[in-house]
Formats: sequence, structure tokens, C-alpha cells
Amino acid sequence: MSSDPRRLSALIETQTALAATGPDTAAILGTLALHVRQLTGADASLVELVGERGMIVQAASDGAVAQVGRELDADSLAGRAFHDRELVPWDDVDGAAVTLPKTIALEPPRAAIAAPLSTGDETLGVVTIVSSKPAALSVEDRDTVRRVCLFAAHQLMQTRRLEDAERTSRLDPLTSLGNRRALDETLAAELARHARYGRTLSLCLVDLDGFKRINDTYGHAAGDRVLARVAEHLTSIRGADQAFRLGGDEFAIVLPETGNAEAELVARRLARRIREDSFPSEVNASWGVAQASGVDAAALLADADAKLYARKRGEKPGDQSQSSPSQGKAAG
Repeated sequence: MSSDPRRLSALIETQTALAATGPDTAAILGTLALHVRQLTGADASLVELVGERGMIVQAASDGAVAQVGRELDADSLAGRAFHDRELVPWDDVDGAAVTLPKTIALEPPRAAIAAPLSTGDETLGVVTIVSSKPAALSVEDRDTVRRVCLFAAHQLMQTRRLEDAERTSRLDPLTSLGNRRALDETLAAELARHARYGRTLSLCLVDLDGFKRINDTYGHAAGDRVLARVAEHLTSIRGADQAFRLGGDEFAIVLPETGNAEAELVARRLARRIREDSFPSEVNASWGVAQASGVDAAALLADADAKLYARKRGEKPGDQSQSSPSQGKAAG
């Protein structure tokens, strides 16, 4: 490590700036791109996060252009650093050819460094810096980049863990649908949009009939498979709708831009799919649909819930959406 007080001070300042971003991936990448260029005196920097199959999923740059959705070139300087988990320097005085990201538009580049964003256990991405001057990036620059990338990689990993935990806290582990917390947050956002812009919004609550019989007869593993299959039906009705599992065999669907009549059609189609599925025992679905008329989520839920249980009690004589076990399958 350099004993240059100015370099040490700049490195500490960079680490402090990275830490100050908090658990925000985009902010970490942007701060890293800016500071790594300033620390080394490079002309441009590019930070890329690499996901599955080597695709660049998130990026930030300073003096370059960030681009996502493309595959990281394994033979490029960045690709070599990422796959080998080692810093790779290049200088055109060596006479060796090099492939740099096309988004770093220096003509011609004269020196470069690519360094992995690696914690040792996992490599998350790669940082590339480029200079238009030959021999411009020193051994001390390499050491500085290596240290900054290690610090940033650990911060990115911690952020990923926090984001994963936050996302998991809103998911039902069995069906991967949103849970009650996610429903409450979604309803609050959609009701605010409904009130502000006059957007139509409906809520559908769904309850399975005959589900207890499956658990009692075939066991809870069979019941879990039924719930997972029902979740697939809920998520395949319409792309804009959002489905949630409230617990047990109770589900909810938030239907933006949808009035009561159209929501009823969606619910009937869903019930028909559930009824026609090849479960180990007959399963039907009852539902209740309510259209928003204000911003009170509790009132909207209570309205849909009341209509659901009115339907289960058979208080709508003309409705043939579901049947009792003695009546056989309901008409579609």
C-alpha cells in the first residue's frame, strides 16, 4: 500500500463515500465509478454487475456509457478479470492487443485496468478504467483499485443480502406469491393512484372449497401441491394483476384498471381453471369482488370478504360458480 498521505487520504475519502451510500446498489455503483476514476487520474471508468450466464445486469460509468443486457466478453480485459478473479492491467507500450468495452469511447486507449468486484467467495462484477496516455496507470494505481474494489464488493454483497431479505419478507414461501404484508403495501399504492388519478381498481378474494378434504385424505404434501398449482392459475390470468396468498387456502388478486363486472369475469375464469384442474380430489373456488370507491383498504377488503362469504353461503341464488360436495362440479 502506498505511503503517500494524499493517496491514503483519497482512499479513505472514497471508502467513506461508498459507506455513506447505504444499502443502495445503484448509488454504490455510481459512487465507485466516479471515485475510482478520480483516484487514478483515468479518463473513464465503467462498473458492471454480472448476473447469470455472464449477462451485465446493472452498470454505472464516469466518462463512459453504462449499458446493460449484453453478455460480458470473456476474452476482453474485463472478462478476464471477472473470470480469473484477478486484476488485469494493460498498456499499449507492451504491444499486446486488448479488447475494451465499446462504451468506453477513447480513441485510441493507451492504458487500462480491469479489476473484479470479488469478496473471495463470489465475484459480483468488474471495474474497468481507461486512460488515453501510455503508462499512465501505475502499480500504486493497481493497488488502489484493488483495495477499493474489495471494499465495494463487500458492501454490494451486504446490500444484496439485505435486498434478498426484504424481498423474502414480502413473499409466501410455499407459492412465491406476495404475502399479506405485500398485499397491504400494494393496496396502499394502488388506492393512492386510484384517488389521485381516478383509476378504476378492484379487489378479488378467493377461497378454496374442498381443500380440507385433500389435506385430510391425501396429506399436507398433496395440499401444498394444490396450493402451488392454484398460485400458478392466479398469476396466469392477466399480466397486470397481482396475486397474493393470505394464509391457508385464502388468496387475493389486485386488479388495476378493472371495474366490478370485468373483475367478476376474471374470477369466474379463474374458478373454472381451478375446477377443471386434475387435483387428487375435487376443488372449487369461491370469490368475492369489490370495486374501490375511496382510499380505505380495510373497507375494500371487508367488502370483498363479505361478498365472498355471501357466495359461500349461497346467498346469490342465480349464481352457479361453485357447488357443494354433494352437487358435483359447478357449471362453467
